Amino acid sequence: MGRRVCVCGVKVDIPMARSSARGLLRHNNSKLDTFLKRNTSRDVYERIRVYEPCVVVSGSVKKVFMHVILSDERVYLSEYQPRALREALSFRHIKSIELINDLPDFLSGQDRERSMHIRVVHTAKDPGKKSSRPKGSVQNKPSFPSRGRNSSARHSLEGVSPSWRISPTSMSSSDQRQSPSASVPTALMRRASTEEQEQEQEEEKEEELHLYAVSPSSRIYLHLQSSWSSYIIRSTLMLDPVYRKRCGISYSSPQKQKYQKISWERTCHLFSQLSGELLQENISLESLYLLLQELHTATNRNPTIKKLFWRSPDLYPFLVKTLSESSQGGQEGVHTADRLLLCTLVVQILSLMFRETEIEAARLSMLTAKQGALTENMLLALVCDPDLQLPDSTDASKSSLNKLQADYLDAASALLFELVVFCQEASRTPALGHFLTIGWVFRLLKPHPFLLPFVGYQAQQLVLVLWGPQDPLSPSQAVLLFQRCRVLLACLQHSACLSKYIRTGFKEEFRYYVKTSGLEDRLPHHYPISQPAQNLLSQLLSLVLQKP
Repeated sequence: MGRRVCVCGVKVDIPMARSSARGLLRHNNSKLDTFLKRNTSRDVYERIRVYEPCVVVSGSVKKVFMHVILSDERVYLSEYQPRALREALSFRHIKSIELINDLPDFLSGQDRERSMHIRVVHTAKDPGKKSSRPKGSVQNKPSFPSRGRNSSARHSLEGVSPSWRISPTSMSSSDQRQSPSASVPTALMRRASTEEQEQEQEEEKEEELHLYAVSPSSRIYLHLQSSWSSYIIRSTLMLDPVYRKRCGISYSSPQKQKYQKISWERTCHLFSQLSGELLQENISLESLYLLLQELHTATNRNPTIKKLFWRSPDLYPFLVKTLSESSQGGQEGVHTADRLLLCTLVVQILSLMFRETEIEAARLSMLTAKQGALTENMLLALVCDPDLQLPDSTDASKSSLNKLQADYLDAASALLFELVVFCQEASRTPALGHFLTIGWVFRLLKPHPFLLPFVGYQAQQLVLVLWGPQDPLSPSQAVLLFQRCRVLLACLQHSACLSKYIRTGFKEEFRYYVKTSGLEDRLPHHYPISQPAQNLLSQLLSLVLQKP
């Protein structure tokens, strides 16, 4: 079945997109899917997240009904009867994505009333204008994310051992000594230098891409926001050498920067082996920790594992149970340091599994199973008292444990960010009909004995980071700042008690120590996440300081 849309007097039949109870937008367009398989590389096809028909308006497209295709790095366009695939823009060039409340005159009837107008503001090079930068100045632009698409894993999972015995920090001594620009051919360096000089001769201009979704169950706006958010997080983290090593990406041999692929079948086999070892009875704490490290490292290097994780009926419940028992000290004889290390690793794995899996149907099924019992347990276990009670510890021991506690609280903030993003998307899509909304999260956490000190800790850390030494934040610090801003904004917007608590307890700190004027020095321009983080911080500051 389908329906007919009239665009500028031209009638087009489109397949009906079905929004299932699982929350995914289902498409019947096998023709487009076949076209994409035939006309894209395996790497591009596997990274396509969603597609949807929209009316497109841009500098080069005037009110044309096309397929909008989202990958994890780019927006593509194709004719409604697909003939060619063109790149519309890269996520790294986006400045804002917003909804516009209007009634487009080129649509008629119900399509005009129900259409969703999305404006994407992005930058583009203007070859007709020269850059105003002084000759010899350095252009602030991300250098790694553009290469990160084609970066290669340092090891394939298959090549290390049958059960993914990969150390998260494995790296040969020769690699540690190697300069980031060493094994690069001279000709390649000259070509890159020439291209950079040519780019510096061009000045960026601002352009707009307008999308008009005509499906009543459209989720293209949410997918755009989610894809952009995931991109700026991932590409910013890729600027961190430690993160790149964790993902198995080497600085050397850029001409061979493609991930070594292993088949779906082989990945399933290795994942099944690792799952079986994790779920065995009477496993020791040390073995559990090492196996979880393997899962964490393997997932960083092979995103396919995220799909297998959510499709497994046992792993998510197992991790939630492990977190719940460890956070409450339920494992007899477990030292506080070991408990903190284990909890931190579990939370980091869960954060990783949430990221970039919003179109995975099994995820929503798992999160909503049994009225969200597992998700409820995870949230309640995640929030903790930020102050460790250690009356009998030495000063050195207290300092070490406080550092481990801080690491856990950072990880908890990142996971809470993923949950907030997930629930906010659900809140904006009432047709899905499930209960996992941002309001549900705060109603659940409201009676938690440590909710206020936990949120207060997150607010205090935000202030301390911005008030501290005026050195540029590291990529991972910038990402954490962005995540904390999003969590605190949700607290202010969706919880009356948390809003009152933050404004009462931290208004003066925000007024005197959080200054948006100096953020350019703290958040380097070439971090993809810098501008979105500054925008979030401005919103946060405005809400905290506004008069009752």
